[in-house]
Amino acid sequence: HYKDAIRIDKDFYPAKVNLASLFNRSGDNQSAEILLRDVTENHPEVDEAWYMMALLLAEEGKLEEAIHYAEKATELMPTNDRAYYNLGLLYNQTGELINAEKALGEALSLSPENPDYLYALVYHYMQLEQYNLAKPFLLKLIELFPENQDFRQMLSGIENK
Repeated sequence: HYKDAIRIDKDFYPAKVNLASLFNRSGDNQSAEILLRDVTENHPEVDEAWYMMALLLAEEGKLEEAIHYAEKATELMPTNDRAYYNLGLLYNQTGELINAEKALGEALSLSPENPDYLYALVYHYMQLEQYNLAKPFLLKLIELFPENQDFRQMLSGIENK
């Protein structure tokens, strides 16, 4: 039906975005990428297409290009915490650590008790051996998940450094 809708109206981007999602879920990333590139080029205001393209490119290991799309997605969706989180992970993977810290911090500011964001910042700071900066986020994780022994062991490790 999506293909029929696109044949009827080649500018009907919702069908393209939905079809791209379907292609991606079925493992046809090449077809998904073609559709998403079309939408981002011809309908640059469609934030969802930029975000989906960033995730798709990241999945394919095209990290630098994924960053471009993720940055645009956060620009178009300034309150989407998950977009900032994924951008932060991309920055971390490419060694852009200052940008990673900013993006992860923005994600956390939008969703202050999200354990994924807290853990990402703990991991980020521990990689940099900035244990004093990791500690408050780890303490928050322990507050949220007091039964989690891994977090307690991490805290013990930080305190012994």
